[in-house]
Amino acid sequence: MSPHETSVSGPRSAAAHPSEDDPASFSRAWHDALDELEVDVTAAEELLRQLHSGAAGGDVVPRPVWRAPELPGKLPADCLDRARALHQRQLDVSQRIARAMVQTRSQSNALRKMAQAEARPVFVDFAL
Repeated sequence: MSPHETSVSGPRSAAAHPSEDDPASFSRAWHDALDELEVDVTAAEELLRQLHSGAAGGDVVPRPVWRAPELPGKLPADCLDRARALHQRQLDVSQRIARAMVQTRSQSNALRKMAQAEARPVFVDFAL
């Protein structure tokens, strides 16, 4: 699966995964899971880039609900660096999303106040 594809089949069953007795397929299962996670992180980063540039619009496609894959055993050593890098990217994205939410609320509140201010008359016109 390429980094730009995604699986929407939901969580994998433990029976679908090889056991630790088969190191190559065991490692491949973990790499596949990290590939799927990377697709989601990349999509979130791209959405944030679009929102920041003002390019995001109605073309945002909702992602399927993420479910943790059922993987056998512990993370293989050859996946550790990649998993750590993905974890850091997830943390960065979540912080950026939180900042965007605060900024959106602030802008929404400012717009609401401006709309209320425009509803009141600014000048009183009367004849002398």
